[in-house]
Amino acid sequence: MSDVKWFFFDTSSIVKRYHEEEGTEIVDKIFDAIKSRKARGILSFLSVSEFFSALRRKVNTREIILKQLKDAIATFLDESRRNLRIEPIESTIFADGLNFILKYSLRSADSALLATMSKIAEEAEIERSNLYLLSSDEELLKAAKLEGFQTIDPTKVKEINRILGE
Repeated sequence: MSDVKWFFFDTSSIVKRYHEEEGTEIVDKIFDAIKSRKARGILSFLSVSEFFSALRRKVNTREIILKQLKDAIATFLDESRRNLRIEPIESTIFADGLNFILKYSLRSADSALLATMSKIAEEAEIERSNLYLLSSDEELLKAAKLEGFQTIDPTKVKEINRILGE
């Protein structure tokens, strides 16, 4: 098992990479570490779908225009393909997530993300202490911490260099 830090992005955190908002600077620093191979990144395919939806809603509310949506999606797909491990979302993940719904009262999508993290930690033999969840969802962060994962709320963390070992 390696000391490499792994960062699991939920939808709220990956959106920050492609739409300037509170927490973007932290997500960008983590993503830069991933791009330079100093860390590893993971994204559930569920978050890929939710990413498209979140940015489309920003067009609907006129926060961004359609061209910005298309540009963000093109950049996201390119960067994700080159830099992130994209985990498929299988029915077994939702089945495993049922336990997290009951245990922590999580929403189904959040329970699926936590089940995906658990599966990755087990199958890839990543120590939970080296697997960080990036999210602004307090309930999901609390549940992940109780499951032994590290957590980062990019809207609350001001200094990420120590975690990145810089």
